[in-house]
Amino acid sequence: MRITLFSIFFLVLILSAFSAKAQEEMAPEEMLPIQAPQTIEEAGEFGIGILKAIPEAIKEVWITKAMPLWAGMLQWAKNLWDSTIYSFAKGIWDKVLSFFGQEIEKRQPYIKEELLKEKEGLKQELEQKIPESGKSLWNRIKGFLPKNETN
Repeated sequence: MRITLFSIFFLVLILSAFSAKAQEEMAPEEMLPIQAPQTIEEAGEFGIGILKAIPEAIKEVWITKAMPLWAGMLQWAKNLWDSTIYSFAKGIWDKVLSFFGQEIEKRQPYIKEELLKEKEGLKQELEQKIPESGKSLWNRIKGFLPKNETN
């Protein structure tokens, strides 16, 4: 129970410190209250002003906050990979590659032969299903046109 209360107190303390810091960093013109528009024209201008400001605000937050955060996470992941995981994974990869490399070299002539057989089988199957494959494009187009029979 004490740990939970202490954690909540600590969290509130930290969040209030960040909030106070953010308010200190704001310029005085940013802290002015927004006045409600009095006419429809003012409301339209107000809405357009907000719509124009949104992309710029998102761009600023993306450049100043999000990109450095993602760059830091990427750097952390690269450091973790290089320092711990890479050597372990490389050792396993080399063993697997050496085993399969030998098997591939042994079976390469058989694989080439099977691929040629399959290629010939597919060609024959295609010729059976499409008997007009020898026709030119013009002969195929003429087949769709009605024939002029004059008797």
